[in-house]
Amino acid sequence: MAAVTLGLGLFACEKGSEKANLAPSTTIAIDKINLAGSSRLVSTVQLNWTGFDQDGYVTGFEISKDGGQTWATTTKSDSLFRFSFSPNTDTTDIHFLARAIDNDGQKDATPASLIIPIKNTPPTVRVDSSSISLSDTVFSVLTMGWNATDSDGDNTLQSVSIKINDGDWYNLSPTVKLVSFVPETPMQNGATQSKIYQGYGNTLLSAKIAGLRVGDTNRVYIKAQDAANTESLVYKSKAYYVARQKSDLLVIDTHNGTTTPTPEATYLPLLSSVYTAGYDRINMLSNNKANQPKLWNTTFALVLGLYKKVFWYSDDSKGSVVEPNSMPLESATATLQNFLNNGGKVFITSKFPDGSSRLSRDSQLLSVLAVDSIAWQSSNLRLLGNRTVTSLKTGFPNLRTLTSAAGGTITGLDVFYTKADSLYECPVSPASGTWTGANNVSLVKNYSNGRTNLVFFSVELHLLNGDAAALNTTFNKVLNEEFNW
Repeated sequence: MAAVTLGLGLFACEKGSEKANLAPSTTIAIDKINLAGSSRLVSTVQLNWTGFDQDGYVTGFEISKDGGQTWATTTKSDSLFRFSFSPNTDTTDIHFLARAIDNDGQKDATPASLIIPIKNTPPTVRVDSSSISLSDTVFSVLTMGWNATDSDGDNTLQSVSIKINDGDWYNLSPTVKLVSFVPETPMQNGATQSKIYQGYGNTLLSAKIAGLRVGDTNRVYIKAQDAANTESLVYKSKAYYVARQKSDLLVIDTHNGTTTPTPEATYLPLLSSVYTAGYDRINMLSNNKANQPKLWNTTFALVLGLYKKVFWYSDDSKGSVVEPNSMPLESATATLQNFLNNGGKVFITSKFPDGSSRLSRDSQLLSVLAVDSIAWQSSNLRLLGNRTVTSLKTGFPNLRTLTSAAGGTITGLDVFYTKADSLYECPVSPASGTWTGANNVSLVKNYSNGRTNLVFFSVELHLLNGDAAALNTTFNKVLNEEFNW
């Protein structure tokens, strides 16, 4: 009996003896990478590793990217690594280690090891065509947009540098993707310093850039640099002629020119007569609309900022470059409003689309023009030839439509109700029935100082040239008297 008891006791003792925990083992999916020179891997590498434990299970891993100097804990068995470079170094060897940890907290004493030969990838710069002028001529303001990227990670970009012609490089933050150059002396031909406006909101940078030449062709160069001081290939823009600004009056043409007479036959000699300081004219429909700004609130806003007065003549043609179903005037609405808010003066003559294309009552353009609403029957309304358009303000002469022989009848007449002061009214002749509604075709609106800064005609003024002297007086009154502040 005692022997049995001893035997049981010995068995129990043997069964309960403590066995030492075995450390886990670790394996990296790749044993060795035999690459050198240009065949080295890029700095972004996908790695996989596994762990095994004979007497338990693996709960996690520690990995090191510097040969075991520092370790990081993870429960993952794979990861995408983006390795960095020291400045002025375009290749390096990464000593990667991985060691498993088991359920008792024991670590692999002989971590799996892998040498990873990598090379730095240069950044790239590509122009953003959505911001670049279609025309090779720009009116004082040159806007350039780009995308700088790096396959090693955009966070490795250190800077973007730009220069104009043979000027010095100008460093920018790598987050900057668009700038506009505005010459300090836009009215003088020759080399000049330029202000730099950053981004779509036109944030003015403190330092100026040299190199731009007014009245000459210009090229912009762009390059990017990464943390390893590796530079991209230099982007070279096409040549842009930066036109010299002639005066403080900007004339904008968005009229298709199909009327008889053409607006140019009336306006251009008239403007030369009454505004002797001269003017700059941008035809935004010519050359397949190449002169239309792609960025109205950026490039066009800076262009307007160089002028005190704007004369804009248009018809109801749609086809804005950025908004094909809108009139260019509609695309410019916000910019025109800001120009007016800052004391700019605007003189506009334009008709509006009829039918299903009619502007809605809540149109932002109508709001800027201080028009409450346009008569909904405008497609039925006419202003007959050889009729008087009556002035409602002292100093403005009566105007007259052309004779019927000269095509004087104006169809699709846009009469409106105004939120400002009526300036001219006309006799409305509906094609059928009678008309008892609005007869306003012009308004005048004042700035906060009580002076005029907006004159609008909803009828094309070159068709009110039945009395040429009166139309001449009207232009002189607006541009040289009402806007003379």
